[in-house]
Amino acid sequence: MQLALGPSAPTLLWGVLALGSVLPAFAQLCNINLLATVYQDLLAFVKDLSAWLAASAAKLQRLGSTTGHLALYAQSQDATSLLEVSDSLRHYVCSVHCGEAYCSPQSSEASRLELPPRPRPPTALPLAAPASKALAPALARLRRLGGREPEASDKAGTGALAQAVLDLLHAGLRAAKGSWMLPHRGALAELLEQGGGLQQLAIVETHSLGVLVQPWSASPFAVCHALPLGRPTSRRQGRAYFVRGPSVPAPEGFDWLDDLLAEVAVRSGGLSSSILAIRPPARNENETCQGLVSGLGAGLFTDMSRCFEGRLGWSIAAQELEEGYLTGSSLRSGDGVERSLDLQETPRVEQHIIDEPFVDLLTMSPLAGNCYYLERRWFSKGSQVLPRVAILPINPLVPPPFAVQPNFTSFIRREPSPLMSFFTQCSLMATHQVLNKFHKYRLSHVIRGAPYAVWVHESFAPGEPPCDSNPDAEVDTTKREGWDCAVQHLFEAWADGWLCAPEARYLGFFEAVTGIRMWLEMVDQSVSMEVRTLRLCEILDIWHVSDSKTNFECRNFAEEKIVPPALHVPSLLEQLAARRQPDRGALASQLRRVVRGRCLAGAAICECFPPWRGALCDIPDRGSQRSAPFAASIITIVPDKSKYLRELAANLRIFWERFNSRFDYPVLIFHDGLSSDARRTLVRETSGACRLWFFLLEDLEQLPGSILEDDQLLSRVQKGVHKSIGYRAQARWKAGGMFHHPAIASAEGRPHYVWWHDYDSYLPADLPQDPFAYMHERSLVFGYTHWGTDARAASQGFWEYMQLYVAEHGLWPPRGTPSRVLVEMLNVSSASEALMWDGQVIMNDCEILRTDWFAAAPYQQWVQFVEDSKKMWTHRWGDHIVRTVGVAIHLEDTRVEQMHLLPYAHQDVCLCGSSSEGHSCERVDDPSRPLKGWRWQCVAEGKKK
Repeated sequence: MQLALGPSAPTLLWGVLALGSVLPAFAQLCNINLLATVYQDLLAFVKDLSAWLAASAAKLQRLGSTTGHLALYAQSQDATSLLEVSDSLRHYVCSVHCGEAYCSPQSSEASRLELPPRPRPPTALPLAAPASKALAPALARLRRLGGREPEASDKAGTGALAQAVLDLLHAGLRAAKGSWMLPHRGALAELLEQGGGLQQLAIVETHSLGVLVQPWSASPFAVCHALPLGRPTSRRQGRAYFVRGPSVPAPEGFDWLDDLLAEVAVRSGGLSSSILAIRPPARNENETCQGLVSGLGAGLFTDMSRCFEGRLGWSIAAQELEEGYLTGSSLRSGDGVERSLDLQETPRVEQHIIDEPFVDLLTMSPLAGNCYYLERRWFSKGSQVLPRVAILPINPLVPPPFAVQPNFTSFIRREPSPLMSFFTQCSLMATHQVLNKFHKYRLSHVIRGAPYAVWVHESFAPGEPPCDSNPDAEVDTTKREGWDCAVQHLFEAWADGWLCAPEARYLGFFEAVTGIRMWLEMVDQSVSMEVRTLRLCEILDIWHVSDSKTNFECRNFAEEKIVPPALHVPSLLEQLAARRQPDRGALASQLRRVVRGRCLAGAAICECFPPWRGALCDIPDRGSQRSAPFAASIITIVPDKSKYLRELAANLRIFWERFNSRFDYPVLIFHDGLSSDARRTLVRETSGACRLWFFLLEDLEQLPGSILEDDQLLSRVQKGVHKSIGYRAQARWKAGGMFHHPAIASAEGRPHYVWWHDYDSYLPADLPQDPFAYMHERSLVFGYTHWGTDARAASQGFWEYMQLYVAEHGLWPPRGTPSRVLVEMLNVSSASEALMWDGQVIMNDCEILRTDWFAAAPYQQWVQFVEDSKKMWTHRWGDHIVRTVGVAIHLEDTRVEQMHLLPYAHQDVCLCGSSSEGHSCERVDDPSRPLKGWRWQCVAEGKKK
């Protein structure tokens, strides 16, 4: 089915043909007329496919049945199958006529991210019906053609092949619509017979319903399936609040605007019913409320302010800009009367439109200017009138964190092409920076498959802020080089609205004229920032906007002399590491079933166990870790304070350099509420040096009821001990509770070893040997580094309670030869000597433990005895004395060892370990260490200062 270009097509096609002066290679090489015809037909098909999926989702969401959700998953799979055919046809036709560099992405096989295949539902899919038989030959032909270099003879038959595949695509969509007319029919029965429904239900509930997503045909598109992205949903409540009369229908994809304004009205106590519109001169204007409704430019040149001209009571102030400069202004009052304003008398039109500090909506035409004009005129420090909502054009091909602000005036004078005006727009990052330089605006979303983005003033923005924050945290948010929560939100909004929107592949030849392979390499987060910046410099030169203001430097990019943006850009796996995954529906059951993660009901989040990541904990992140007959992890706990986070990050980097770079064991960081920016700080600071997983300790500081009900005990807990409640809570958890955490449990018949490191401990020397393998080969359960003496004030009554316990269990006095640990602890050589404890304990700020032994009785019986006393709360008993006694009275000597091979440094303790024989500890200056400014280092005897 071939669609006509439509009434707006001549303007669009003129814009495409005008590319010849800007991109002669593309224009001379390509048959633009043929491509425009095929692209517009495919775009129309994709929009039809997307609309069908969205409508099905809306219907099934209202029904709310489990079977309906599973049916929607099946529909999404059908839509993806059809979309893959459409993509294959686009790649092929464009490659034949323009060359693969412009049109076909590189194979996704080079991606390091291993995404799992999604299970198909057991219901009979439409593509398995007659439509699929018709599609099979075309698919086979596309595979054959796509597997070789296009030949000149292919061009003659391209149109016929494209029409044949298009006919098959529409036939497949009709079959899909018919098959799912009654989506509940037999779906659950077949599901129960064949299984797999729980995982499918979890997929539907953790990903956006009814959103057509770009297939994973190249590495950059992996984010579309790894991150649970989704466009904002439309909510109809409150619409009548501000609509005062008939209106022009909103263009496709803009049905959210009325709902957004209604929500803003509630938060602002009403609307002013006023709009600011920045437009080109009337003689050049071809924008309407609907914009281009068909062809390659469907969704382009949309002026949303025009949609309000038919609404009674709305005033619209318009500024006319030519080549980026103000040339005229007009005001249409609420009664529909329009008058021009004299710029000499009213140079600032905002002073004459409303007596309130906010207007409801600001729109800007890409033909009028870019964010540079906004920065000077509307969002300056002295701006007296601000918009509640701003819909602004962007250059969607430039992803965060790249900030590009082209010189609109100089470009438009050289290349007056309407279509090319989008290449002169500011990037999403640059526009966001302009709006937030002196004011606070929250990005609502990037309009899906269109080069426009929507911001809302923070005072009126609906919903929760995109960034979770800890009000007690001390994370340094002044460092702008960090990929913080705000930048992550920008990236996800851009990915959702452009990268992952299939419609974007067809819009205006934007990606093709740039060169799809070059563009994909520039947006690929698995590529180094140096290479990505070099590609963007080349692209800016192709667009003829190399004089743009940027947050990077191109210098002489022909010689690869570039300076990337001054911030670390995390890989996709690093983004997943720092991400909080909401707990939704069947996800908890699915994670329990596959033992890859868990959900915390109180915190409403889910967490993945190593090596899994992602919304479903189905994306492996194994790093370079080798297979072994045991599992092992490095674990620690850290509070949400900047100085502690920086200390931990610095020590983890040293840990990587001196040990873990050879073994790549996962690092598990436990916490009682790290903010998203705190997690990103640690991920950023340890990038390329340790794979991190974060685990929330829910109710860590929850005091027992017996203490809460006793005012005297409660006062002692709160005020009678120097150490904080949080410190005592983590010691209590470390003493016994941590061994029940499923992330470190033994599984699949393999024991799990953990190496505990305090956040401020580190390795003062290289450790070439693997202590985990050392423990496993010798069947050890507990390894430690050194002894110390506990303060009497922190162990009041402990010796007496210990004697009570061992006597009750028939362990006291020790019969025969006491354990080595007990001998060292009590400083005795036999049971006949007088037994007295003088505070000797194993210092467990560095220890290696086999978790299954410590998770079982009798060790846990001893821990429970201590728990019952409540002394860890009231008297600050430490986990080290609990551990020492538990090992001393319950663990055989053959399974305990002092690990002399381990180098270790913590506070005033430094050990070089047996692997650094002939070395001794020396203090060396380390200004990068935030807490002390120095650290221990093992230095050869002959090289000491």
